[in-house]
Amino acid sequence: MMKLYGHWRSQAAMRVRIALALKGIPHEEVSIDILGGGQFDPAYLALNPEAVVPTLEDGAGPPLVQSLAILEWLEEMHPMPPLLPPEARGRARVRALALICAADAHPLVVPSGPIPASPPRIRCASPARRSQAEAAPLHRPRYTGGCFTQASPASARCRPYSKSGRM
Repeated sequence: MMKLYGHWRSQAAMRVRIALALKGIPHEEVSIDILGGGQFDPAYLALNPEAVVPTLEDGAGPPLVQSLAILEWLEEMHPMPPLLPPEARGRARVRALALICAADAHPLVVPSGPIPASPPRIRCASPARRSQAEAAPLHRPRYTGGCFTQASPASARCRPYSKSGRM
């Protein structure tokens, strides 16, 4: 059984949890107390020298790190149900949308020091970026005509930060 190391507040770990759930892959979750420094424990550093979450172990090789790389691996190893559309342009669009939150916004919302008592409300992406995404109700699959995609778990934490509730 796969083992996912994460933290309940980690956007990156949430991406992987959502993808595992969408694909129906059983896994064990191991909580790493990143607010208390658990990521620096020697046992965890042996799994992930970057000292970040998520880390995914499948028992067949070295641990997997970085949420979008893990999503790609899950897609290749467990293709059903697919998180990427069948056509190349659609896959590129989904990957670009996933990167909006993972690469553009994630560094803005992940604290690099002590967490303030009242953190500012930060929106996930610029208005121009949000306008590029298709407007869809939050309870429906996004971005590719009604099916869940890699962008769905990647943008899960970004949507609540958008002013309208839509990306």
